[in-house]
Amino acid sequence: MKATSLIGLLLAVLLLAIVTAGCATSVPAGPSSWDPSGPDRSALALRPVDRSAGRATAGDAAFLSAPLASPGHAGNVRQGEGGAGGSFSVLLGARHLDEDYWDPLENQGVLGIEAEFRPGRSPLGIEFGGSVSANSEDDYLNSGIDLAAAIAEFYVGPRLTANTEGSVRPYVGGGVTLLTVAAEGRTTLGGVVIDVDDDDASAAAYLHAGLQADLTRGLHLGFDVRGVFGSDITLFGASGDADYIQLALSVGANW
Repeated sequence: MKATSLIGLLLAVLLLAIVTAGCATSVPAGPSSWDPSGPDRSALALRPVDRSAGRATAGDAAFLSAPLASPGHAGNVRQGEGGAGGSFSVLLGARHLDEDYWDPLENQGVLGIEAEFRPGRSPLGIEFGGSVSANSEDDYLNSGIDLAAAIAEFYVGPRLTANTEGSVRPYVGGGVTLLTVAAEGRTTLGGVVIDVDDDDASAAAYLHAGLQADLTRGLHLGFDVRGVFGSDITLFGASGDADYIQLALSVGANW
């Protein structure tokens, strides 16, 4: 997939998130605590109380408790008001790196974790996570050389989530990431094992977008499209990058 295709896909998901956020209806405010059809509170001062039996009558008790049980009082309490929202996800997928630099290890499987936090009902929050990808090739081109490469990553940045109160939530996020890469080559000559390896690290930028859909009240399933760009690494004296395009499925918990 070319970089222009990735940018187009990410922009399409971002547009979906904006449209969904604009169309989502706000939670209506609870009804007024004063119900004009309910009992007249001013009548309380004028209502006589039967003290001859040493206690209020059943009618007095019902009159006094009616305002507390009115729908207006219950409607003023909103569940989760002022709390934090977010999710924790495990991601499993595949990423593609620059073939000219990484061949034959440009396609790597990836396993990652990610958490995001949002204050209250705000669509804007913060995300952070980490991942590891790797691939290996034994006896490359029948040369007797075994190759392996791996990339470890940690990232943090802002995240915008649409329809935060709904069961389907599009999102888009981006920020800075730190990549640590390692590569190794091994062969055997005359019974002697020759092993060479190298590693490097680079900061870069990332952009991703996706969708989470609730399976239950506390669990979700989703997908994520991600790109990293702007990295700069050197392995075995050759300069290149660890930029990639990634597709992943996610499963996790909501709060």
